[in-house]
Amino acid sequence: MLPDTDVRLPSFALPCGVAGPPPKAASSNAKTKIKKPPRPPNAFILYRRAKQPGIVARHQGITNNEVSKEIGRMWHEEPAEIRMKFQKMADAAKQEHMKKYPEYRYRPR
Repeated sequence: MLPDTDVRLPSFALPCGVAGPPPKAASSNAKTKIKKPPRPPNAFILYRRAKQPGIVARHQGITNNEVSKEIGRMWHEEPAEIRMKFQKMADAAKQEHMKKYPEYRYRPR
């Protein structure tokens, strides 16, 4: 049997007039968050998308940073005809994007 002792537990009640933490807002998770449409790809993004698999296949273990540098160098060395081909692809992608997302406006943060 335990001896009778006067043990006082700390009180966690806040004094009168002191507010507690604000109530938590509803958590926003990916399921309820409205997803913004992506930006349409520009000519360089389309070029990078086309060239990246070949670079990665030739250079096992290459970092994404190194891939970006290599593709950037390649882009600047491409003749105008190749760059124009990707610009036309970007223009077509932009037109398709405008049809799919007619209310889209680029709004940087």
